[in-house]
Amino acid sequence: MTLVAAAGRLERVESLEALWSGITDALAPYGFSFFTYLTQRPNDLPPVLKTNMPSVYRSFAAAADPFLTWCCSSYEPSYTGVAFLDDYPDMSAEDRAFILEAGEVGFRSGLAIPVRIESSDLTGGFNLGTRLDREGFLQQVAPHAEAVQLFCLLMHRRIEELQNRARAEGRGLADLSDEKAMIARANQMTQLSPREREILFLLSRGLSRKECARLCQISPNTASDYIKSLYRKLDVSNRVEAVQALMTSGTESPDHD
Repeated sequence: MTLVAAAGRLERVESLEALWSGITDALAPYGFSFFTYLTQRPNDLPPVLKTNMPSVYRSFAAAADPFLTWCCSSYEPSYTGVAFLDDYPDMSAEDRAFILEAGEVGFRSGLAIPVRIESSDLTGGFNLGTRLDREGFLQQVAPHAEAVQLFCLLMHRRIEELQNRARAEGRGLADLSDEKAMIARANQMTQLSPREREILFLLSRGLSRKECARLCQISPNTASDYIKSLYRKLDVSNRVEAVQALMTSGTESPDHD
């Protein structure tokens, strides 16, 4: 599916979480593995942040992300990540440390798409990362920058529409904009054992306790014990709450045969 076709389909999505899932699915075939949407306005409201790299923001506040300073002062896409760090010789030590931290997660090269709209006070956009080195990125990803930019601008507009609707209806925006909740959930995820994480991801795919046990090659009773333990660590009481905690954390799924 082309990005234009994906954008048309996602225009009909009615929840922020489903929209985010559709955005990442549409961009993945273009080489992107890391997805961050970050915007802020010059007031006391917290930044809007959605990312699958929550660990990077445990030590660095979203509002201090160098993406906002170095990539969002114009309307043009730019390149990001450790592979392009030498292109920003005037960057502060703190900003460099942030980019190096993202590199430790795997974000080697990226494409920054500002979504700043003329006459708007909003700053930010999408920072999309790959595991490619500089040469690989320029050959494989950069040629698609224009199509990715158009897609991201359309998706930003849809995000804004859904957020404005939520505000008008008096609903919260925790599924997309609660940075503190995301980081707290990400920290909770680190308390899970590898087996508990595996079972949680299987639960999130709709598998039953018995199916989890079969895939993990353990007994159903043992699977139940793991499920009870992960519920306790995440401070949840059922599958729905556990899956919501997983989605809020931005944690990636482990590989599973």
